[in-house]
Amino acid sequence: MLLIAYVLTIASFALGIGALARVIHPGHEDLGIIATIAIGLGGLVGGGLLTRLLWIHSGLLGLVFAVGVAALLVWAVTPQRQPV
Repeated sequence: MLLIAYVLTIASFALGIGALARVIHPGHEDLGIIATIAIGLGGLVGGGLLTRLLWIHSGLLGLVFAVGVAALLVWAVTPQRQPV
């Protein structure tokens, strides 16, 4: 039961990070909720690694890095659209 709560907690944080990243990235992305959670997980891992590499011990700055990495991932997975 504790494992299920842990997985749901991580998934909800990842969904929040992924949603913030999608708000930051301009344009329309055709990503579902699973892709948003996956991008949020990538942002959480990438932001955590970045804060560890830079020896930063601030939780708020780690959150900013996580959203930034997730926004880069959203940019990387969306195709480039030609202006009309």
